[in-house]
Amino acid sequence: MKTITRQDFERMQAQLKEGQKEMNRIKERISVAREHGDLKENAEYHAAKEAQSRLSERLRSISMKLSDTRVVEESEIVRDGTIRLNTHFSIYYGKNNEDDVENCVLVSTADSVHKQGIQPITVDSPVGKAVLGKKAGDKVVAQGPYKDIDINIESVEE
Repeated sequence: MKTITRQDFERMQAQLKEGQKEMNRIKERISVAREHGDLKENAEYHAAKEAQSRLSERLRSISMKLSDTRVVEESEIVRDGTIRLNTHFSIYYGKNNEDDVENCVLVSTADSVHKQGIQPITVDSPVGKAVLGKKAGDKVVAQGPYKDIDINIESVEE
């Protein structure tokens, strides 16, 4: 079960609701296109069916995500100098790479929306798992697909 913020949960519910409205519009387009006759050479019909298929898959994906989540309220997130959900922090990779500091935020889902210039790190990713609960000055190792990744936590913002 994944943990997501109330904001992300509500945003995903809104996407699902809007997607269902769009599905109704696509169904209407299919119905109108059917009235034009021969479906084999009806580009309008085929385009609408393709759009319906893509949207259906997207809605199924959102529904599955929502069904397997636990919503965490902002009041439940402890602010004690450790990296938690929605915490902004700065890291650099490697042993001596202080010049390449990356500003990050720990998010609940990959499609969370954040400010320009801030790298969202999902809590379920290898880096997210490695930094969760850590403080400024900590050094951690994330398990990458090919090798381990050394991470130095430079700062944590409350």
